[in-house]
Amino acid sequence: MKFSTSIIIALAGSLVAASPISLSKRQANPDGVLATINAWLNDISRVNAFLNTLANDDPNAVSDGQMAFNFASDEPNQLAALSGALASDDTAGQNAASILGQVFPGVPAAFQAIANSGGDQSIVSQQVATINSLRCLTVLPQIGILFNAAAADNGLGPQATPTGPLVCPNPPTFA
Repeated sequence: MKFSTSIIIALAGSLVAASPISLSKRQANPDGVLATINAWLNDISRVNAFLNTLANDDPNAVSDGQMAFNFASDEPNQLAALSGALASDDTAGQNAASILGQVFPGVPAAFQAIANSGGDQSIVSQQVATINSLRCLTVLPQIGILFNAAAADNGLGPQATPTGPLVCPNPPTFA
């Protein structure tokens, strides 16, 4: 009896492990996803406004850079929220979240360098170019993929890829 019970338990365990149905189903949260997308769009808009102003040699680059740093530093919070809203088999969404997690640290670091620049325009210009390059070529297109993946995984319709500052092709495209 003990031997047959062990075999049954082992077989049941392997059947459960092989099952394509997840035992811990992710709960859809369309309202939370939409609120996160809207909060992220607000941060993107604020950062774009800063970058567009710096294109005109912002005399307040240090204080404006600190403000933009705060908005850019908030974006990883939205990344974490939307990453948690993805279906585990959503390869496009998971890949976008992974790429964003790798690239994001460069944006706040560049904003911090602007805030710490003492107004040195050469530093400001160099950091703005770094931010624009990261955002135009990688961050914004990947955010668009993540927005759409999280929206679809939570029963929402298509979402627009966020636009970038004036120097970016809008809508963003992959290089």
